[in-house]
Amino acid sequence: MKQLPEIDVLHIKMGKRLWLLSDLHIDASAFKREAFEKAKKMVGKDPVILLGDVLDYGFFNNVKSQIERQMVADGEYSREEMKSRVGIEAMLKVDDVLDTLNLKAVCEGNHDIRAAKLTGENFLKYACYKRGIAFCPGELLVIVECGKKENGDPRYFRFLFTHGSRGGRKQASPINELEDIWNGWAGLDLIAIGHHHKDGHTKIARAYIERNIPKMQTTHLVAVPSFLGLEEYAQKRGYRPQPSEIVRIDFTPSTGRIDICFEEVD
Repeated sequence: MKQLPEIDVLHIKMGKRLWLLSDLHIDASAFKREAFEKAKKMVGKDPVILLGDVLDYGFFNNVKSQIERQMVADGEYSREEMKSRVGIEAMLKVDDVLDTLNLKAVCEGNHDIRAAKLTGENFLKYACYKRGIAFCPGELLVIVECGKKENGDPRYFRFLFTHGSRGGRKQASPINELEDIWNGWAGLDLIAIGHHHKDGHTKIARAYIERNIPKMQTTHLVAVPSFLGLEEYAQKRGYRPQPSEIVRIDFTPSTGRIDICFEEVD
């Protein structure tokens, strides 16, 4: 029998709204600081799930660090000294993000993994742990208790969050990945990923039998775009530049309804 992978599970109780942000890339030269500041004001104190790539792959590979790289090559700094310095700078930026949002969980992105390798420390993980924020390197199942049903019983929603893992910039890429994730699960109200730097939302349904009664389970599939300004790159590749957006999820506990809204912050 095939062994199923371990899944992180988070149980949280909240009000009738949740926000999703993804792909900040806060140390990149193309990071949209003004858009992020607008997003923070829009979110306020509402709970937030961050879907990865808080950091860029930056440091020694970023255009901003060309001078520092040359200084290392010339022997003015050792590579270890430079790693320590840029690591501290990145830690301060991570602290700013974690301290200004009401974060419930952070999914680790591929660029966060690269940053940890470059600096030798997974300080994003440590920073989340220090603040009591759930940190997930893979898929995170979140059980949300939100209000009550019409019969007075508690209302639960089941969400699956992960950063995403596929390459490619085709418009259908995020939805294709979401559908493949959905094929391996049942009973979810929503699946959300980042990674692709594109927005996307659709619903998909699966029929099932409960106590000899046919029913239908509908799942929202959501792709959350980024805060990375790559308009010129998008034009060269022949696709529409993606605005920076954050996702608002509104709950109606009495009926179990979920509404998805993309809020532009550019």
